[in-house]
Amino acid sequence: MTAKAPARPPSAPQRPIPLRGRLRIAARLVVMFALLLACILLYYLRRLRGPHNPWPSRFLHGIAHLSGVRLTVTGERRHKGTILLANHVSWIDIPAIAGHGQADA
Repeated sequence: MTAKAPARPPSAPQRPIPLRGRLRIAARLVVMFALLLACILLYYLRRLRGPHNPWPSRFLHGIAHLSGVRLTVTGERRHKGTILLANHVSWIDIPAIAGHGQADA
């Protein structure tokens, strides 16, 4: 007796990404990498001046923006020294939550 693999439901056919879309993806990745390099440099320069360093959250805000994240924030603004605990759904939640305070800066 042999076991058969369960039948897979039919899926929608995959359309290839058009050239314009591939170029946009490549451009965003290049800009994200340049942002990473710039923020690393600025992070270490700022680290010489003191303990508070805004560059990690600025980097995350930039990544969220380049990824097309648009936020609507409701509720009270967090106060200095507040710990934010969140259960995130995907990887994009991390830059969105960590960088949302930089939108005003």
